[in-house]
Amino acid sequence: MLGACTYAAAAAALVLLHRRENPRASGLTIGDRRLVSSGPVAAATVVLVSLLVALQGPTSVRSATTKHAAPVGPPAAVAQRRIGLSVGLLSQNEAQPMRPGMLAEVRSFERAAGARPGVVTWFSDWVQPPPRLDRLRAVAALGAVPQITWEPRDHRAPRRQRRFRLERIVRGDFDAYATAWARRLRQHGGPEILRFAHEMNHHAYTWGTAEGNRPGTYVTAWRHLRAVFARAGATNVQWDWSPAASNLDWRSYPGDDVVDVIGLTAFNGGSDLNWNGWRSPGEMFDRALDETARRAPDKPVEISEVASSPNGGNRPAWIDRLFRLVREHPQVRTVSWFNIDKQASWRLVPDSPESRAFREGLADWRVRSPRCDDGRPFAGRPLRRPPADCRPAPAARAAFAPARADVSTPSLPRIYLPPAATSPRNAANAGLRE
Repeated sequence: MLGACTYAAAAAALVLLHRRENPRASGLTIGDRRLVSSGPVAAATVVLVSLLVALQGPTSVRSATTKHAAPVGPPAAVAQRRIGLSVGLLSQNEAQPMRPGMLAEVRSFERAAGARPGVVTWFSDWVQPPPRLDRLRAVAALGAVPQITWEPRDHRAPRRQRRFRLERIVRGDFDAYATAWARRLRQHGGPEILRFAHEMNHHAYTWGTAEGNRPGTYVTAWRHLRAVFARAGATNVQWDWSPAASNLDWRSYPGDDVVDVIGLTAFNGGSDLNWNGWRSPGEMFDRALDETARRAPDKPVEISEVASSPNGGNRPAWIDRLFRLVREHPQVRTVSWFNIDKQASWRLVPDSPESRAFREGLADWRVRSPRCDDGRPFAGRPLRRPPADCRPAPAARAAFAPARADVSTPSLPRIYLPPAATSPRNAANAGLRE
């Protein structure tokens, strides 16, 4: 009570003194330099602050100091924010032994983004064997979580492949194959992410509704595979449901009990591609993010695949807007950049205006903790090897990120930055087309 009265009296006195010295002023203004100028107000301020210190005691001083020293930014949820990128070399021949050069794309992205990946994703079709342990361990040695986009098809064959129709998965025709995968991922032991049959609402894939599959069949196939993994004891695998953001079809949503992460994908093709021209991140994702917040408010959301063409608009400003977008949607926990030059030059090049915009965006988004989602700030040093006890907590196990692409082009890792003060915006981008 004494504290409240003291603060009220101090505030009233400051207002009266300020009005006396500034008759035209309508009230106190934060940041008004007249408030700290020399004269009666400054003297009164010193007296009042001294009075507050004397009355409130040491505890209040510590409390006030802590309050004002705290960095400005979002609270605890930042512990789960991560960045990712897509890679291509790991998608080539799962049976091939791991070589250091297979991670060259990751190193290049690290230089461009100024941060290390927390998730590395690649693509694997259903003619590939389960991933080799040396591949999973090499990714984990980076301090990253392996993520695999698991595509029920043969990427070398024509689009229509009745061999892999969803009805056959439901019938159990691929149970032995799925069990082999589950056992290998369980053998690795660390957290992994499986992105089964992504972009099911897209016309390009054999598992999509455009190929004659029904949403209910997709859901049944998904749930069947999760049951196969559960029977094999692969409880360390997280499942990512990843539709294209342009036309969500919630009839294909397998259910909260079998989905750990919801991923969304979209690309700005600019003038390089006939994809509706240059589009802002808001045009690409706002509607889907709002829908997801209504339909599945408790699920972490990942921007699983995103990139912008450099042609048709201002790419650095577009990247800046992308990070502003995810700050406006706190459900987004991961942003995964599609870092493969394919239909357009999507890749981030080190020491470019785009990479500088990306670094600023990461700093402002306040990404944390590379491998363990335990809420502890990441000090900025890469992990030589993941901690032996690093396992996602039940409440946070869905916070690792996803990825995407065609089998010939892989998917992405995640990047985590230490908490940093908000970086200054690049003034050159102001007012430019995003």
